[in-house]
Amino acid sequence: MLGEEDVSTAIGRCVNDLLGPAAETVGGHLTRAEELIRHRRRGGPELWHHAIDEWAARAALPEEAVASLHHTAGQIARDEDRLRRAGLLGADEVVPSVLAVHWGPGVHLARGAVRVGWLERTRGLNYLRRAGELARLWYPTPRTLLAAQVLSAYLTGDTETIRWAERVAPALLTDPRSPLFQQLDL
Repeated sequence: MLGEEDVSTAIGRCVNDLLGPAAETVGGHLTRAEELIRHRRRGGPELWHHAIDEWAARAALPEEAVASLHHTAGQIARDEDRLRRAGLLGADEVVPSVLAVHWGPGVHLARGAVRVGWLERTRGLNYLRRAGELARLWYPTPRTLLAAQVLSAYLTGDTETIRWAERVAPALLTDPRSPLFQQLDL
């Protein structure tokens, strides 16, 4: 079992991994989705599949891999349609990145670690400030930030999270008491 000092060090490393210098790099199961979404940003939704083909040609990817990339891009587009129907994305909005999936746990970990003394308060507040700066940099609206976090559940088939998000998240965007509602340009 870790001692308190060891836990503090481990928590600091975890928060740094999630909100530090590598915070704009997606790893694990979302790498492919993030790469595809970034290619959509190059030419917009209309040229998305063309951008994928150009990237695949430069990388000399086999046809099966290219077909799989197009399939995943189609899944992302369908899931964004589901997010629109659920009221989590606006009519013309798309998810600009899935980076926020990692930032949420980083924010919770930093807040909790500061509260119990496992992370120096100033350092923790700097991480929280960085999370806010990253959110403003990558997400044009609170809807797109929230949708990015939920898109991961759609992509992985996490039905429990999807049901929860579709039930709870719309209130965050429509209740005047919600900080997300107060940030929307309605």
